[in-house]
Amino acid sequence: MGGVGKSRNPLRSLRATRLLGSRVDGLGAGLSMGMDRSEESFRQSLGQLLGDESFRLAAEQFANQHKGFHPEYAVSHTVQMIEKVLRIPKFHG
Repeated sequence: MGGVGKSRNPLRSLRATRLLGSRVDGLGAGLSMGMDRSEESFRQSLGQLLGDESFRLAAEQFANQHKGFHPEYAVSHTVQMIEKVLRIPKFHG
């Protein structure tokens, strides 16, 4: 019964959303709206995103670079790398 009785923390979700938005903005594939959430600000940002091809190209570049990535493989790969490092003699007391 995963999740039963657990309360959701809206602040954690908000932080995660902002972090993701910041990453997308940093990739050049999106824009952070900042604190101005007015209809006009949203309209301008959307117009910029749709009118400037560089956003689409950056998103496509990111997608191509990470094609075939699956989160479950990341965990497995990380464990393999840690095990590999631990087999190096200099890491043994």
